Amino acid sequence: LRPACTGGLARACIGVELLSYQGAGGLARDQAGALRELDGRCIAKDGVACGFLAGLWLNDAGLGDEREAVGYARRGCELDDAMACHLLGVVTYNGVGVSADVAAGFEHFARACDLGGGGAGAALRAGLSQGHNSTADPAGGVAVLRRGCQLASYLACRVLAATVQATDGAAAVAAATRACDGGDAGG
Repeated sequence: LRPACTGGLARACIGVELLSYQGAGGLARDQAGALRELDGRCIAKDGVACGFLAGLWLNDAGLGDEREAVGYARRGCELDDAMACHLLGVVTYNGVGVSADVAAGFEHFARACDLGGGGAGAALRAGLSQGHNSTADPAGGVAVLRRGCQLASYLACRVLAATVQATDGAAAVAAATRACDGGDAGG
């Protein structure tokens, strides 16, 4: 990754910093240095770096500052990073580091999906189809699940299959088959 980073490939540089953070890939463990480098990239408007920082601050017990995670997720989402928007949805929906706001959480999940993040964001957005926010929107929830399934989120495919089973058997079978073919154990 270092040669690609030196050659100007920003994503490779982020990979190098993540390996350095973990002390993996033959790199010495340098968490502080990696955080500094990623923060510099985030400040320089690299949304992917912001998204990774949000994940590190949220999930690493050694860091564990939820407010930092929210700030990085917000900045990354503003910079159009799907992972950052998804994390912002998670923290907003669950009230981690911010006041819980289910509707705003769903909006962040929808944005993650719109940006190509078909993973858990799309599946969680399925809550719309079941009325888990202030305004039930079954058609909207199914549309988001379809988009997530198209983006190869096999969890979204599985949830889509269960959601449309009673109303559209053929679509349910197709979604369940895609989930299973993609390796989702529940598909």
